[in-house]
Amino acid sequence: MKTDLRAIVSFADGSIVVMDTQFRNKRLKKFNPRGKLISHLDPGDCPASMALIPDSDLVVSLPTAKELVLVSGAGTLVVKAHISTSKSYFSLATSTDGYIAAVVPAPPEGPCIDLLSFTGELLHSLPLDRIRFPSPPKDITLTHCGLMYILFGGKETLVGMTTQGDITLSFSASVQHGVRRPTCVECDDLDNAFITDVETNKIHMITAAGQYHSTLLTKQDGLKDPKALCRMEEGGLAVTQGNGDIKIFVTSSLP
Repeated sequence: MKTDLRAIVSFADGSIVVMDTQFRNKRLKKFNPRGKLISHLDPGDCPASMALIPDSDLVVSLPTAKELVLVSGAGTLVVKAHISTSKSYFSLATSTDGYIAAVVPAPPEGPCIDLLSFTGELLHSLPLDRIRFPSPPKDITLTHCGLMYILFGGKETLVGMTTQGDITLSFSASVQHGVRRPTCVECDDLDNAFITDVETNKIHMITAAGQYHSTLLTKQDGLKDPKALCRMEEGGLAVTQGNGDIKIFVTSSLP
């Protein structure tokens, strides 16, 4: 069966949940640490993003339906609530401080970053300058100190922004960096950013200062067509691939 795994999250016990957006197979799938499928859930429409709500729940965006779905991730996946929204949200990230950062990529509702409560209440909206950022945002993640890392597909590849809209970091990929088609961004406890590159079969590492550090993983490491990634509780890296594989790279292979 064809799959299109566009998001992945990891729980403290080592289990993972992936989001499959393949039109005949759209659902969330939960696997135990041994890789066995233990639960799956159809959220009711094609999902665009998902993120963890501490400590064991998920929030899933359904942009066509203009909904956020709250899912219990403890044990069997179960829908807890459907929240109607006024906008179509595509990329999501969550904070331990109790809010969701949600991307509206294009007009007429965006481009902007909305900050929402876990109940879907709009707390604040940050419009994005379409002259500076002509390409729509592709993904978003939140650092441990509350900065938003926003991934773009244009000249300015990665931007760090406060929840007040101040730019704190800007990385523009050049030819020597070899960043061609970024799809997903994640960060570690030191606020380093990791970017999947589906065209070059690489994961790039950008420092908290906005400097290119290195190619973290390549095809030689067994990486092929990386779509999404997340940090594991013990420090490893979980990556989804275009062929439907989910690969876990252990801590010893990371800097």
